[in-house]
Amino acid sequence: MKKISNQPPCLNEQDIKQYLEEQLNDNAHYRTESHLIDCSTCREATEAYASTHQPDTIEIYLTPSPSKTSII
Repeated sequence: MKKISNQPPCLNEQDIKQYLEEQLNDNAHYRTESHLIDCSTCREATEAYASTHQPDTIEIYLTPSPSKTSII
């Protein structure tokens, strides 16, 4: 049987916690960020986890960098 998707499985709470606490090695961090770009479910779960467990950290991870915002 052929694999339908190349996308890695969704994140669990431990994955999200390690990502937010910067406990992942570079490769795992890259895979997690790539997954968060493609998966709105995991992105929303990460935002929710950060807002309830690490309210000071949510701004770091979920706010666009100044270079990507424009002033009109």
